Amino acid sequence: MKKYALIISLLLFSVVVVGCTHKTLPAGETDTGAVAENQEKPMGKHAADSDETFIAAMIPHHQEAIDTATYIVENSTNDEVKAFAQKIVDAQRAEITTMKGWLNEWYPKDALQPIYETMMPDLTTLEGSELDKTFLASMILHHQEAVQMANDLLMLEERRPEVETLANNIKTTQSQEILEMYEMISKIK
Repeated sequence: MKKYALIISLLLFSVVVVGCTHKTLPAGETDTGAVAENQEKPMGKHAADSDETFIAAMIPHHQEAIDTATYIVENSTNDEVKAFAQKIVDAQRAEITTMKGWLNEWYPKDALQPIYETMMPDLTTLEGSELDKTFLASMILHHQEAVQMANDLLMLEERRPEVETLANNIKTTQSQEILEMYEMISKIK
């Protein structure tokens, strides 16, 4: 148990110290290394400078959570962790559908395409309790990033009410899920 507490502490420390970044490019453009400085956005602090950048960044962030949680649903032997992972898949899949609709409706010509740097580790070499604990510890960090992105959006003076509602839902739901994941980790032997 001490080993996993240390791992979680180190992961949390690395997120705070190193942080994550992504670049946001106009639709149709590719990164050639010459991206304008104002297009590079940190994933956490001040990532959302508009509804559009928040939505464009949250879609791949959610997709990574879905992909990882789907792997857990298919490969974990722990029914509680599998049910939790399925809850992530269902909720975030619905939110992606909503966000893609907003991008198409509100920003059809200039939708941003973020270059997303993955946060989740490769779980394919793990099994049993090691798989479950690594998934949960990594997903805690992933959720913390989503909460930070939501907080960044909520600090903006101008935002659409629909996006504000989504950000508040992400903040509330994922904060609660972080507590659930800590509890699950503590029960896994």
